[in-house]
Amino acid sequence: MKNILESKFIQEFSNVIDRMYLLGWDERNAGNVSFILDQAELSLYLDLSKPGRLYPLQINAKALAGKYLLVTGSGKYFKNVKEHPEANSCIVKVTENGDHVEILWGLKPTERPTSELSTHLASHISRLEIDPTHRVIIHTHTTYTNMMSAITELDEKTFSKALWGLNTENIIIFPEGIGIIPWEIPGNGIIGKNTADKFKTFKIVLWPLHGVVACGDTLDSTFGLVETVEKAAMTYLTIKPFSNHKLISDEDLLRLAKAFNVKPNEAFIK
Repeated sequence: MKNILESKFIQEFSNVIDRMYLLGWDERNAGNVSFILDQAELSLYLDLSKPGRLYPLQINAKALAGKYLLVTGSGKYFKNVKEHPEANSCIVKVTENGDHVEILWGLKPTERPTSELSTHLASHISRLEIDPTHRVIIHTHTTYTNMMSAITELDEKTFSKALWGLNTENIIIFPEGIGIIPWEIPGNGIIGKNTADKFKTFKIVLWPLHGVVACGDTLDSTFGLVETVEKAAMTYLTIKPFSNHKLISDEDLLRLAKAFNVKPNEAFIK
């Protein structure tokens, strides 16, 4: 078997997590990430015939039966993942009946995957129904987006158009806009269901006064989506005190969308 710590998926996973920590988005044990792995690639590093330690789920994830995922651990600090990935993350396999995962690699026997695992699995199920290339869910405590949620009307159209209007490329990166769910206690079935439902329309979902959850087909694209929204929120908060600030007009947003062959959310602009 090859050394799993030298695998591309472990290195990419660790690097993105480290980048988010350095940006100040993941204090202490804030945030969690899950990444659907390719079975053939994983088999070069792990003996997949060996059973793992069972961990129960809050939801039934039978739609993901047999899938392998690289996931951050519960209570683990993002700042430690890059140097010690095995101690701070794990590889799990969803069981055939979908009510457990097997922990195949990583973490101590007394430790468990992120408390948001069920939210991640529900979100993966939702996205795979509309995008077979989907692989990544990132939850992180983005600073400016969180601040914006404290002072801006929590209306998806208002929020999305404020972000679109601040940079020419924003509507190209997230033409669906940003989904918003009501404030909720994390780590429970309600927040997981609400988030998964929003992922049927959006690629990034705001948890007000908490953070965001984003999805994508690669770690880079998912991180880039969060990064784009976060910069837009920073710009919004910077210019908000000025009464004469400008925004891209609806007409020009539509011209942008047409030029780059993207379809903006028709509930927000058409």
